[in-house]
Amino acid sequence: MGLDGAALALILWRVGIAGMALWFVIRRYPSMARPNWPALTALLNPFFTIALPAMLAQIATPFGNYVMTSLISTYNDSAVAAWAVVSGLTIVAFGAIFALSGAISGIFAQNFGAGLSDRLRTTYRDALIFCTPIHW
Repeated sequence: MGLDGAALALILWRVGIAGMALWFVIRRYPSMARPNWPALTALLNPFFTIALPAMLAQIATPFGNYVMTSLISTYNDSAVAAWAVVSGLTIVAFGAIFALSGAISGIFAQNFGAGLSDRLRTTYRDALIFCTPIHW
């Protein structure tokens, strides 16, 4: 069966191992209980209050690239190739600015939490100075 047979064997192997593991967990050594949904939601609610907006922020750029690529693909292959080059160059050209937000966010958050507004202003000002192109 060639490569398809190897893939099928791998899938069957993983299903068999998962089934055996579940059999041991549920039947042989009863160590799995039914979930208590109210307690689980009460536990996870604070995490998802913070994590959901963070997850949505992380998928905004790939989704935007998907939309742009699908719109550009209506033209021709050359337009898609040009879009790929422009996307790659954008990352290289603005790499320092993109990295800056991750680099100063901890400093910013720590000073905000400590209530040190003078350090917040200094951090923000220094980040803007760093991002401003200097033409002497």
